Amino acid sequence: EPALIITMALIVLFIVVSVLQPLLQLNSMIN
Repeated sequence: EPALIITMALIVLFIVVSVLQPLLQLNSMIN
C-alpha cells in the first residue's frame, strides 16, 4: 500500500523533527 508507506514516512519524519528540535534550540542557546 503506497498510502501506508507515506503514513509511516510522515510518522518517522515527525519523530526525527521532535528529536532534532530540542538539539537545535540547545545549540542556538550555546551560540
